[in-house]
Amino acid sequence: MHVKRVSCDQQEKEVVGYASLRVPPLPTNKTYTLRISTTPQELVRVSTIKVLATQESSTIYPQIPSKNPPREYRSLRTCHEVTIGVEPAGAAKYCILVKELRSSSSLASVTTVPDQCGLHRRRRSEYTFEVCEEKRNPPNDRALPFTLRRLQPGKAYLLQITAQMNGQSLSYPLLGVRTRRSCVT
Repeated sequence: MHVKRVSCDQQEKEVVGYASLRVPPLPTNKTYTLRISTTPQELVRVSTIKVLATQESSTIYPQIPSKNPPREYRSLRTCHEVTIGVEPAGAAKYCILVKELRSSSSLASVTTVPDQCGLHRRRRSEYTFEVCEEKRNPPNDRALPFTLRRLQPGKAYLLQITAQMNGQSLSYPLLGVRTRRSCVT
């Protein structure tokens, strides 16, 4: 999906999932057009487009880092738990939604781009359980580790990690993990 600000100087940005588009200060009490274009194939996957305009000083959504997606620390994997790391999105409430997949082969077909709309509505119905943790002063120079317990041996899971701030949530890319089959070390 391409987002373009229409004016004397045009700005174009490709958006997959969500994005923050910064524009130079604009005169107030004027009308501006945001043109959104997409291919027919992309349009089939789009269910909602939400545009939120704010002043620069007001941050309503957490800023999800786009450089490094969430990752699993495989060396810490056991038969009942996995440990993952995510780049901090600032002071926020981090929640991890855990969904058991029917088979381990399902991991290969998982798309990593989450649906950002209706994050709160989907939680209880689609996911096995949720773990949340408030991080007030996360480090900027390293990933935040989270260990998920209560998992079943030899199972595959889909994780959706969200950062919540001021009642608004954004999701990191989805992450597929699996536990060790055997509990013998």
